[in-house]
Amino acid sequence: MGTKYKVKITSMAFNDLREIYSYISSTLSAEEAAKNLMKKIDNAITSLDEMPHRHNLSLDQTLREKGYRRIVVKNYVILFLIDEKEKIVTVSRAFHGRTDYAKYI
Repeated sequence: MGTKYKVKITSMAFNDLREIYSYISSTLSAEEAAKNLMKKIDNAITSLDEMPHRHNLSLDQTLREKGYRRIVVKNYVILFLIDEKEKIVTVSRAFHGRTDYAKYI
């Protein structure tokens, strides 16, 4: 088994996820869909403790140059950074895939 990374979620990412859940659950009146999506996102984030480099760098050139990687879950993109020296993965933000999210980083 390889090296385990510690996974941290920033307060901004946590708020992003809470807003995504609220939007789907309340605005779209789809609480089960919101719960299922959050479970998939949670599983994806939790899996970053092993081999986080398996995920692609961001498609946005500026974010890619800063080292941001992305996980795509359904229509959502989770952006994260890897601190190889400290073995820490930091989940920075979560956005709907159609958002011009580079301007929010």
